[in-house]
Amino acid sequence: MEKPVLTAPKATPTMAMLRNHLGKAAGAYEAFCAHNQAEHPEIAVAWNYYRDGNSWLMKGLHKKRTVFWLAVFDGYFCVTFYVGSKADVTIMKSGIPDEDKQRFLASAGKKIRGVTLHIKTLKDLLGYKEMLAIKLAASASDSNQAGDKQLAGRKADKGVVL
Repeated sequence: MEKPVLTAPKATPTMAMLRNHLGKAAGAYEAFCAHNQAEHPEIAVAWNYYRDGNSWLMKGLHKKRTVFWLAVFDGYFCVTFYVGSKADVTIMKSGIPDEDKQRFLASAGKKIRGVTLHIKTLKDLLGYKEMLAIKLAASASDSNQAGDKQLAGRKADKGVVL
């Protein structure tokens, strides 16, 4: 298994560093950033160094929830989405590459599972866009269910539980 290349704790990733490591995949990374800014400006991204993996990772946040993790390798980058088992059918019906679906299936039985997309070209971003839509829809559903649970626990003025 390859290891991420951004491993120097004091060297915060710059675009020049990313271009150097990504090579031909730098165009896909720039399109990834442009897509997020244009279509999903509500997603905040930040690079952080994580000692447990000894590398820099980009975290994408939507309303305080982590939507994706991005790691850089030589010649490509990976975006990982962690999803619950409710998303299984949607992911398997999606247009993400079959190899990514197979890796996802291999994690069956775990409470939280990851879908990792290897992105080298602009075409690979189609899978990213589809997984992002699935993840955002699941997050919206989870938020609605959490709100319903909060309402269910409140008492109305007449002592009726909603």
